[in-house]
Amino acid sequence: MIIEYKKEYFNAYKKLVKELWNDITDEDIIKITNEHLSGKEYIFLYKREDDIIGFINTSVRSDYVPGSTGNGVAYIEGIYVCKAYRRNQVAIRLVEHAMKFFKNRGFTEIASDTLIENEVSQFLHKAIGFREVERCVHFIKK
Repeated sequence: MIIEYKKEYFNAYKKLVKELWNDITDEDIIKITNEHLSGKEYIFLYKREDDIIGFINTSVRSDYVPGSTGNGVAYIEGIYVCKAYRRNQVAIRLVEHAMKFFKNRGFTEIASDTLIENEVSQFLHKAIGFREVERCVHFIKK
């Protein structure tokens, strides 16, 4: 069952977020959940019995999104499913839920990204129907 994030699920959500982004701080997680509660981001959780086993973080981006044709684009900021529940359509259901959520709000596109080396995520995106539009390597120098 897919549910919208609520404060009562913070600890379960935080555990999964740290599994996906192991360098994220508790303060950053609080900021993300506060943005959800204020309507700036949208977090959906996959609940199985009493356990939260996955999540999808989404937002609306108004800046440039590679491949998009509009100004406001629904965006998948992160998606994660516990290892024990992968290959059971959980990620697909989370994405489909987000797509329906945004379609009902008038959005016609949903975008996402992943790291170049994350081939599992790339495979998932393509299997769901996303098409790759750009690759990028970032640099920095002091």
